[in-house]
Amino acid sequence: MMEKVAAVALIALSVWQFWQFGQTLKTVRTSSGQSTSPFLGFGIWYGLFFGIILLIMALGLLTGQF
Repeated sequence: MMEKVAAVALIALSVWQFWQFGQTLKTVRTSSGQSTSPFLGFGIWYGLFFGIILLIMALGLLTGQF
């Protein structure tokens, strides 16, 4: 039972992470300029990667792989 609760929480976190990735990407595309750090791209893509990892963990908990 606790695995399913944890999986639902991880799915909610991954959905939130994907939404934040999209919002940040949209903001950077519209308002970035000369003073924008080139390392911002690494942070944005790391957020997408982290969301994928959370989703994989949630699916693993739901299927009993973990």
